[in-house]
Amino acid sequence: MSFSTKYRLVKLNEVAAVTSDRVLPFDGLRAYIATADVQDGDIVGKTDITFEGRPSRADVLVKTEDVIFARMQNTQKVLQINAKYSDYVFSTGFAVCRPTKQILPDYLRYWFLSDYFNNLKDSYCTGSTQKAISNSGIEKLIIPLPSLETQRKIVLLLSDVEHIKKLRLQAEFRMKQFIPALFNKMFGNPAFNEKPMENAKDQRYWNSKNWKHSPTNRREFYGDEIEWIKSDNI
Repeated sequence: MSFSTKYRLVKLNEVAAVTSDRVLPFDGLRAYIATADVQDGDIVGKTDITFEGRPSRADVLVKTEDVIFARMQNTQKVLQINAKYSDYVFSTGFAVCRPTKQILPDYLRYWFLSDYFNNLKDSYCTGSTQKAISNSGIEKLIIPLPSLETQRKIVLLLSDVEHIKKLRLQAEFRMKQFIPALFNKMFGNPAFNEKPMENAKDQRYWNSKNWKHSPTNRREFYGDEIEWIKSDNI
């Protein structure tokens, strides 16, 4: 895939200004999303709240295609708002950016996930206890803005990479579950020898009473049959 490398650096608020939509009185329950409820680009938890009983931080409204990021320093939490999430109430710990027609929401989300953006964001964080970026700090943030065509190509490329990464994480998770289960099925719990197996007594392989590391200066241990593997060979 080829795409133009031409772009211009613009202020973030020129293409995706921070919104200040606050919660208005509502009846019944609404889902509240704290910063801790967002992980890996998705919502993993929520709390039902009433207007009168809501936490003081439950005061941010969003719209479909908004892209939000956590304001706290050293915190990478990014979420693109879909139709389902648009009715949720979010924490003031999030900055809500509303893309204009100059920028694709997906492109903006990937930019918020980049190390460059997060390092820049962290450099503008202030505060004595938990440092976070304010709206005035966000006004200083910049973003590279290529053409919409190039943005689409970048999004397509990064979405493929993101998909492969998720598949790899799923494979690693399943492997961690599969290997112990496989050995347990084959041999049982080795602590209890559930599937009785003979103890090897052939001391050509080891001496269970007086086992020691073989010294590497013993020439009789060298030959064609056994390869020496030392820690510095790995």
